[in-house]
Amino acid sequence: MGVSWSAIDGIMQRAVNRGLARSAAPSPAHICVDETSFRKRHNYVTIVSDPKTGKVLNVSEGRTKSSLRAWYAGLTPAQLEQIESVSMDMWPAYIQSTLACVPGAKRTGR
Repeated sequence: MGVSWSAIDGIMQRAVNRGLARSAAPSPAHICVDETSFRKRHNYVTIVSDPKTGKVLNVSEGRTKSSLRAWYAGLTPAQLEQIESVSMDMWPAYIQSTLACVPGAKRTGR
């Protein structure tokens, strides 16, 4: 088609920005947090999803406290207040981030 890679990148960036602008800000009452290894090399990503819709809400690099805290920091106080439950494994970084960032969060389970 004779289109340069920079032109393709510009088209892609505009399409993503349009799509993000059209989508409503997520305000799920229940979220799931998990990590997965990228390419089986212990390069992890943290995934936040809505269990009701199955929609991925965020993917961030690593499986550290800051990986999840960055997502929480992007939410408004009202959105944080709406979170009723967080399903996750027993990874201490995720537990600590949730307890620190979600109002009224308390540890339950094992």
